[in-house]
Amino acid sequence: MEFSERIDLESLGGSAVALVSGLPSEEVLSDAEELTEQLDSGELLSVPLQYFLEDDERRLTLVPANDLQAGVYLLVVTPRLRSVRGLPFNQRPGESPASFVARYTYGDVPLTSLDPLPGGAPGPGGPVFGAPPEALVISELLYDGKVSDTDGENFVELYGTPGGDISLFQILFINGAGGAETERITLPAGSLLPEDGVFLIADLKTGSTTASLVPGADFLDQFDPQNGPDGVQLLDREGNLVDTIVYGDGSPALAANGLPLGEGTAAPDVAGGHSLSRIEGRDSQDNGADFVDLTAPTPGIL
Repeated sequence: MEFSERIDLESLGGSAVALVSGLPSEEVLSDAEELTEQLDSGELLSVPLQYFLEDDERRLTLVPANDLQAGVYLLVVTPRLRSVRGLPFNQRPGESPASFVARYTYGDVPLTSLDPLPGGAPGPGGPVFGAPPEALVISELLYDGKVSDTDGENFVELYGTPGGDISLFQILFINGAGGAETERITLPAGSLLPEDGVFLIADLKTGSTTASLVPGADFLDQFDPQNGPDGVQLLDREGNLVDTIVYGDGSPALAANGLPLGEGTAAPDVAGGHSLSRIEGRDSQDNGADFVDLTAPTPGIL
């Protein structure tokens, strides 16, 4: 979401920007005060969100903290969200502030869910995605920082067909001891592979929503992959496995989610500050042959 002015960080929260499950009544949607009160009280069921604010403090990315269930969702911005000048973003001269409401569908939902919002407000349907990349791989991975594993050094680099839409693709970190998922990254809507085909995901510094030690990232998130033996899975937005890497010996062939973990032999378990990098994007379906140990990582560069 992009706003006309800088956002007042103190106003950003669950009663200011929310993803509501289902369809509240028309009366609630049309009454900004009532809508805000029901969000505050928890009477309206909303999805826990992670908020990522760009450096200009005008562009806001929202990522669900948990997996979404198929259904109808309302993206709601109430007058509780304010600019640095203290004004609600939906303020119209001479009128009281009103909430912004947009409807989205996720997954398989009944066609009746596509009917207009209460009161006839059209609202958008589900997000429209472009064509996914014809080819996509995990091209470089730094999972063990030289100084810290949790303070902005880690990164995952993807490489694929330029212009491919990777919105809502997911990166799962898998524990090699038993195959359980430890963390997950969900790419936001609008994520496209750039002209060089390289898409860089970087770890945020502790306590920050905007800063990383990895330059040139296309997306920032908080994540801490484990040291080997462990693995990574890349899934498309339908949950199909696109690519996977395992590093260090001893991981199971299948993760707990039933999907393959790694391809062929394992890539090496590298030292802190080193990365695993594909050789010129090559994918022979054998991690041990495709990945090398880089003492000088190259995030964002194939």
